[in-house]
Parts: sequence; structure tokens; C-alpha cells
Amino acid sequence: MNFRGATIALSLLSAALLSLPWVGSCPGWALFIAFVPLLMAERRAQIERAPFFSMAFMCFWTWNLLSAWWVMKYAAVAGLLALTLNALAMAAVWQLYHLFMQRRRLVAPIALTAFWLTFEYLHYNWDVEWPFLTLGNSFAHCPQLVQWYEFTGVLGGSLWILAVNLLIFRLLTDTPRKTLLTVTALVAGLPILASLYRYYSFQEPDEKATVLVLQPNIDPFTRKFAPDTELRQVELLLHLADSALTDDIDYIVGPETALPLLWESDSMQQHPYLQAFTQLRGHALTVIGAMTRIRYSGQHTPTARCDSGVWYDVCNSALQIGRDNVQRYHKSKLVMGVEKMPFRRYIPLPDKWLAKLGGFSGSLAPQSTPTPFISARGTVAPIICYESLFGDYVRGFVQRGAQILFVMTNDGWWRHTPGYRLHLAYARLRAIETRRSIARAANTGISALINQRGDIIKQSQWWTVAALHGRLALDNVCTVYVRYGDCIGHIAAALSLVMTILLAMPILLKRPKSMNTDS
Repeated sequence: MNFRGATIALSLLSAALLSLPWVGSCPGWALFIAFVPLLMAERRAQIERAPFFSMAFMCFWTWNLLSAWWVMKYAAVAGLLALTLNALAMAAVWQLYHLFMQRRRLVAPIALTAFWLTFEYLHYNWDVEWPFLTLGNSFAHCPQLVQWYEFTGVLGGSLWILAVNLLIFRLLTDTPRKTLLTVTALVAGLPILASLYRYYSFQEPDEKATVLVLQPNIDPFTRKFAPDTELRQVELLLHLADSALTDDIDYIVGPETALPLLWESDSMQQHPYLQAFTQLRGHALTVIGAMTRIRYSGQHTPTARCDSGVWYDVCNSALQIGRDNVQRYHKSKLVMGVEKMPFRRYIPLPDKWLAKLGGFSGSLAPQSTPTPFISARGTVAPIICYESLFGDYVRGFVQRGAQILFVMTNDGWWRHTPGYRLHLAYARLRAIETRRSIARAANTGISALINQRGDIIKQSQWWTVAALHGRLALDNVCTVYVRYGDCIGHIAAALSLVMTILLAMPILLKRPKSMNTDS
């Protein structure tokens, strides 16, 4: 096989291996060899002095398409654009590795690891967040192997995968050495053994809350946002709750945007929809999603919109409804292109143009910091949909006292694809990172009860009306990850800066040719 054919085959092989955990064909440890073919393609490019970027882009674009094609179910153009830009960024990281292999070969593996982890860390912290394909997420379906995420978060899993790939590549391409084989076996195996020990020895605290999770299963494309169905949807939720409610239930948990558009005010508790939940039998608090509006009489926010001279913000909110008060939280991690326009202040396009890029209809107003709901029964983290992908954001709730996590979502936008199954699985990693139990209420998708080890105790079926009842542990202990967050990302970013300076030094230190000074 000629050079071009061989490198294409190696690139596509890496793409296929990388996609396996995301298409549900294999657990995360399949990624221990996923980058090896691409590393071999890079070596061939070095030998042949051939371009490498196009091979890397082919690999990552194929991986993105195979693993996240379902994002185009809701917004085809925006989804394809996002996957393509993500693949370009991944390829750029590997192009930097290619340059290091040409100029600073000894530190090239360190540079690749640092740049890749920085790229993943950036995807949690900038205006176009897309952490779905973080390598460490690949273990979401087998949490028994990554109980140590309570120390490192998912970036620890990404570091593990990169390290094992680089070691295996060395084994295959360099002179075999017993020491290298031993190191590879230890790096791959010790975290698994430690995790299994932690998994089987872990004990949950005795204090528990009894929860009732509601899944009304209302089609988001045809019924959920139709204005003439609001009352029927609330009645369905109330009937579902009443049919499964018992006197020992502490919390009723409803899905994202379960209640229709409400104006926020001091008298909000008197709204008939909210009053109806307080009149259910028993003493349960209701934590549920709603769309809310905040009216401004004077200065307004950059996300505010105007209707008949009235300025107001629209928020994707969570409410805790009690007999004495209503607590509110506004979703902070908004979905790009649907709930917010990234870099909007730099792109002054009309909303009607932006809508054509994927359903954008005006940015929602976010909340700057996570705030849990507090009551005598416990302290709850109200996590709305996309926010459950962000471990560092979720730990902010726990730092502020959250004893249990409630995830409210609406996964029907992706239809019957791997998207809603992956979204559920990622919540299992949040349970491990924070050691908090999770009640997950989905309008459509899968609702579930998850324990502190990341095990799914109960779950609903796809596209069914369901109510799940169970007891979940309340905890006050903070894990290392909750205390210190994504330290691996911080270290990788610092290392990336050092590596960039190291790569640029020959250019920076190069002296310009002296000019002729003949008189």
C-alpha cells in the first residue's frame, strides 16, 4: 500500500476505535489503543516528509460524525458546523504534536498530552462549550473502572487514556524493553484495581431522602410548547404525582420546562399552577423546571428583549415549590445556538438571521453562580439538562452545601438516538466526582435514580409515561475533586504555555541578518 493509502487507513482506523464507546459498542478501555494508528500515521508522515494536518482532520471529523451525528437531529446546519469546527481544533492539537516531533522530539509526548487536555479543559470554560467527546467521558457506561474520578474528575480519565496510548505506541515502535512493558501494564492496570476496590468497599451514609421522579413524556416537537396545551400538561403532571405519591416522600422532581411561561415576582407562590403542587397530599417539596420571565422597570441586562415597551429576560429555570416560599434558579450553562449565541457581542447579526443557524430565538438569561435549594429536608442542587455535562460547575453546587443532585432534562430533541442514553450515562460520572446521589427527571428520554457509586438503581423506559419512587443518600462530605476542581486542566494549560514558548524559541531568538553598512 502506498503512503497516502496507508495513512488514510490508519487515520480512519483511529476514528473507528475512538467512536466505539460513544456508539455503545465497547467500554472506555477500548480507547487505550485508539490513538495508536494515528500516531503511526504521524510517524509515516515524518519519514516521508509529508503533510499531516489533513490526515488528522479526516480522523477527527469522522470520529465526531460517528459519535455525535445525532446533534443534527435538532439543528442540521449548526450541528454539522459544530462537529466540523471541533474536528479542526482537535487536528490543530495534533499538528502541534507533529511540529514537536520535527523540532523537539523528546518532549513531544508531553506536549501532545498538555495541548489535548488544555483543549478539553477549554471546552468546559469558554463560550462554545462542547464537552461531549471528552475522552474521560468514555467510561460513563462502566463507572466501576473510574471510581477515582472523585479525585481527578473526567480529565483524569483523559490523561489516563493518552498515557496508555503513548506507552503502547512506544512498545510497538521502539526496541521492546521489559521495563517499558512493566510501566505500561502498571499505568493501565493499577487505576482499574484501585477503582474496583473503592467500588466494592464504598459505603453510603445512612441519612436518606425519599424522592418521586415524574416523566410525563410530552413530545417536544408537537405538543410540549403548543400554547393551547399548557393546562393539560400541568394536569398530567399533577395526576402522575398524585397517583404515585405516598406520605413518606420528601421531594417530587419534575423535568425541565415542565411548567409554562411564568412571570417572576414576590407573589409568584400564589400562581394557580404552583398552588396546585402545594395542595397535593403529604409534605413533599416539588422541584421542577419552568420557563420564567423577569421584568425590568429601569436598567436591563444585555440578554433582555422588549415587547410593547416592556423589557424582560426569559430564563430556563428550576423552582422549589413549598407551602411557605418558592425558590428559583436560572440555568447557567446554556446550549450554544439554541439558548444562546456565542460571542454575541462580537457578532451583531439580527435574531432572524441567527435563527437560520439552528433554532436560535434570542439568548436566555443565565445565572452567574450555582445556588442550591435549601429546606429542612436537605439541600438540593437543581441541575438543568446540559449543565449535567459540566463536572466543575456541578461541584459548585456541592461546595455551597448541596447534599443531593436533581437533574431536570428534556432529551426528546434527539429522538431515538444514542444522544439521550449518553446524557444519562454522563450523570453517573457526576455522582462519582461529587459522591452525591442523583434523581434524574426527563420529560422524554430516560429518568433514573443513581447512587453515589454511579449505579443506576431504577430507570424508566424510552418514550413512556413513568413515575419512579426511591430512597437516595444525602451527604455532606466533599471529595478531593469538589475541593480542588479540574487541577489537571490548570496544570495542562500552564504546561501548554511552556511548550508553546519552547516551540517558538528558535524563531524568537533568531537574529536578523546584519545590514550592509558600506559607505
